[in-house]
Amino acid sequence: MVSLKTVDISDLANERIILFNTDSVQNEQILSRFRSRNLNANVIMHISQLKTIENVLKSGQCGVFLFSSIDLDPEQFVKIDITQMITSSFGLIWKKGTYISGRADKFIRFARTFDIMDYR
Repeated sequence: MVSLKTVDISDLANERIILFNTDSVQNEQILSRFRSRNLNANVIMHISQLKTIENVLKSGQCGVFLFSSIDLDPEQFVKIDITQMITSSFGLIWKKGTYISGRADKFIRFARTFDIMDYR
């Protein structure tokens, strides 16, 4: 598997995998890909602590779905793209008319620099 540049979800049907905690949107997207092909994911653990994930990965006995922006040591781990990209949409929501702290305002300005869809 580590020599592959890309994999299809069906290639992972018998692989032991780690997923984020069960309330993760990413989980539902991944599991729906398996279900759409009548496959069961071999999930051995649900966890969101990156250090723990990294330690489990070092055993070489499983894989994990991570956001592409998460960097792991390329000397120890290999990233393999999934042929059918998995995407997520996030929104920033706050109550109208409330005070927004300087930090929150700075974050909102930063977030607006990305390709954002307005849901109003």
